[in-house]
Amino acid sequence: MVSQSLLTFMGYLEIAICVIALCFITVKRQWRDYWTLGSFLAVRAVSDSTLVLLFYTFHRLGHHSAYVAYFYIYWTAFAIESVLALLIVYSIYRLTMEPLKGLQRFGSIVFCVVAGISVVVTVGWAFAPYTTSARFLIAAISHLQRNQSVLTLCMLLVVFCAMRPAESRAAARSLVLASVWACWR
Repeated sequence: MVSQSLLTFMGYLEIAICVIALCFITVKRQWRDYWTLGSFLAVRAVSDSTLVLLFYTFHRLGHHSAYVAYFYIYWTAFAIESVLALLIVYSIYRLTMEPLKGLQRFGSIVFCVVAGISVVVTVGWAFAPYTTSARFLIAAISHLQRNQSVLTLCMLLVVFCAMRPAESRAAARSLVLASVWACWR
């Protein structure tokens, strides 16, 4: 019983932290720089709040209707969060590689090619036999999540390949790159 109340508290705490972080970004007028993070937090807070409200009105909706609503709210939010998380990784990459324009351009090309292949393969799931809308939604979003991990690793590989040769030049120009290199030393 204690673990259930702790889980409920953690859910409320997550919503509160998302709202506080959104307020912080807005008050500090950093929305232009961190719009991907702000959008991610907003989607997370709205979807979690909606699911909490759905949980409390579960007995009024009926079991089947409540499950269908939960299913589509959860998976739609998960898909949007996956795309926004990918954009967050890309914006961090661009910020980190700012002093190294050539390598930044190469990494962006790799990112676009892998993202394009990912979208083509994901859309290909729609034409598989016996694919219902629910199966397609789950398979496509799971595939998107896996590709987000692969793209994150590709971006990190480009950054770490650039670290050694560019250490002395970039340290003076990029505080982010210098601090990452200092942590990995």
